[in-house]
Amino acid sequence: NQGEGVSPPLPFEVQPMAGLVLLFPLDLEHEVATTAVGGSGEPRVSLAFNLRARWLDTPLLCAAYDGRTSSVGNMLLASSNGRS
Repeated sequence: NQGEGVSPPLPFEVQPMAGLVLLFPLDLEHEVATTAVGGSGEPRVSLAFNLRARWLDTPLLCAAYDGRTSSVGNMLLASSNGRS
């Protein structure tokens, strides 16, 4: 829904290259050409997925982010035993 005086974004093209990852909002209209990377003849892979980002809002997520594997294991074990 474009507001008054707001122009839609101009189209732009990104040249593919090995290792390039593009992330963009799900409502951005886009397309992927079926060409090989750099004309190398190697197959080009295009993956599509939806990513749901979450804040670290629980002790389990914070421990996992911090790499505290013992804490993560203990919390998972406690939750599987019906304790929180």
